[in-house]
Amino acid sequence: MRQHRAALPDLNFGVKIMEQKNSIKSETPSKAEVVADARMPLHDQFSWLHADLKYDANAEFCALVKDVTSGCKTVLELLHADSLERDADERPILSPQKAEYLMLMAMRTVEMLSDSSGRRIGIMNEAAAEAQRAKATS
Repeated sequence: MRQHRAALPDLNFGVKIMEQKNSIKSETPSKAEVVADARMPLHDQFSWLHADLKYDANAEFCALVKDVTSGCKTVLELLHADSLERDADERPILSPQKAEYLMLMAMRTVEMLSDSSGRRIGIMNEAAAEAQRAKATS
């Protein structure tokens, strides 16, 4: 008899995302307005950010971090649930190959985020050093 069942990822995640998206003020027209105006596209690109932050590099980076970390959290939850099933001698959730693929994907994704962060830190450090040099010469 099964003593415990591994916790699976939150299946209401998509609903939560839509609730968060709907709570953000947007200048995007409603679906009724889109249907009324056949020239408007039906697809509405999702963004965590308010329309006024569209070209803010720091805000865009924060949105990227949120997306990447949410995805990695989901992958790690799946791997953890799979591990608990294996430890309990139950049927695993993932094949060993798929578990390995998910782990590698999470590793590469976090590596990409680290590289992106490193580039941004470099840019900010260069700007700060330039500002300091400008103060020293004035």
